Amino acid sequence: MSSLSPIDLLSVSADEQTILRCLTKHPRLSVFELADKTGLPLFQVEELLGTLLAQAQVIEQLQQGKRLFSTRFQFKRRAVRNMPGEILALFEQSSDQFLAETPLTAVLPSTAITQLLNLSQKRSLLPDEVLAWQGQKVEYVALVQQGLLAHTRLKGRHTNQKGGYVHRTEWIGLTEALSERAVTATYTAVTNATLLTWPVQEFLDFAQHHCGFGLTIAHQLSQQLHECEKAQTQGLSNMGN
Repeated sequence: MSSLSPIDLLSVSADEQTILRCLTKHPRLSVFELADKTGLPLFQVEELLGTLLAQAQVIEQLQQGKRLFSTRFQFKRRAVRNMPGEILALFEQSSDQFLAETPLTAVLPSTAITQLLNLSQKRSLLPDEVLAWQGQKVEYVALVQQGLLAHTRLKGRHTNQKGGYVHRTEWIGLTEALSERAVTATYTAVTNATLLTWPVQEFLDFAQHHCGFGLTIAHQLSQQLHECEKAQTQGLSNMGN
């Protein structure tokens, strides 16, 4: 899709149409720029963008610390020529096979994997698109099926400092969901990415009904805690030298 069709516009309100038309002509605008160009109040622009983001009509990207918005249909995935067979196989892998080979979910029987997959929603991200903002309440648990994401601290002593990357088969929001904490970093896509997502409560209910899965989660979190304590101890030791 390269432009808004009349059918597309029928599904949104008049003010939402104003936002979409403006972003079609002027992609990658900030909230303030959108308010200026459309003449709509800033608070209304924020509300409209929230609705359009939920409908996947608009994408939110983080570029050089600035929130920018565009219409989703303006971006197309690029085909990669001469892709190695091993990489191509990952793109062609079915979601149930992916879950069967992911360390955390590999303990589940096939019937449970099917059940977990039926509870999930697939989400595609474009480069620089924001998955979750630091400080927000966790609404879903996500598993990276394809692509690469980065997590960045936007507040405190480590402002705009990349904390690391999230790769294929790694989880986002799992520890926050279990501890009922807000997201501790902002997650953005580095490449085109595909994720499986679950509403937090549905994911937790599933884990409670599958003891082996719950124990595997607890074991993984215990390992992460041990690694954090080890890194902190080494850091204090280095400071003393």
